[in-house]
Amino acid sequence: MLKLLEDQQQQLIQEGRNLSDDLDKFFTVFRDLNRRISAQSRRLSEEVADDLRLEGITKAEVRIQSTIDELGFWEPLKLFAQRYKEWRESGQTLPSEDYLNTLADVVDLLRSDQQYSFESLLRLELHLNEGGTDLVIKNDRQLLESSSHGMAYLILCKFLLAFTRLLRGDAEIAIHWPIDEIGTLAYHNVEKLFDACDSNRIHIVGAFPNPESDVLLLFANRYLIDRDDTQPNKRVLKRIEPRLSRLAERLQERQQEVTV
Repeated sequence: MLKLLEDQQQQLIQEGRNLSDDLDKFFTVFRDLNRRISAQSRRLSEEVADDLRLEGITKAEVRIQSTIDELGFWEPLKLFAQRYKEWRESGQTLPSEDYLNTLADVVDLLRSDQQYSFESLLRLELHLNEGGTDLVIKNDRQLLESSSHGMAYLILCKFLLAFTRLLRGDAEIAIHWPIDEIGTLAYHNVEKLFDACDSNRIHIVGAFPNPESDVLLLFANRYLIDRDDTQPNKRVLKRIEPRLSRLAERLQERQQEVTV
């Protein structure tokens, strides 16, 4: 009988160790994620360079906040990992009562059907100083409410530049950005955006239906998808030159007269 009880005790202890090992590995994964998110946040903030200066914006930072510390099981899990380490290092066959209590707390909090995606474990925040006011932006609605449409557009491009640099690293590659509604921005801001992209080996690609806009001059390659006169159902690609507005034509003519 004593031998049977002893075998059952050893079996129960081994099952407890197996469970504790799994929970300890679970804790290690989440702890490493917590540290990596913090490290990536610092790297991303460093990548927000001044190659796209925006009027009125004196500070621009990206912060990736970890939400792991906000999880209900995180503090009990950290305490459990500490108690489990103490048990292993003690050399005792049986765990302490403190260890058993922390194990019970973690098991109660962790449900078997819980799943966590990487996206759910972090929160992206944009920290800006616009016009002397500090702003913390956590979603697109806050961004639109805090700035005009054009400024919000450029702020996103500024941070996207940082993400692009971070993802590309030292790779000698060029990246193409498809950008829409670029014609809604003021010309001087669009020019700043093109300059910043050129210095980062980024080529802007967009559909631009207005051939009279000065913005079209910023594109190195300009093409028009048009019908083929000989085959109505076929489309052909034609290189085009932007049309000058009447005002631009008059200014060009006036400049030529002055030169002559």
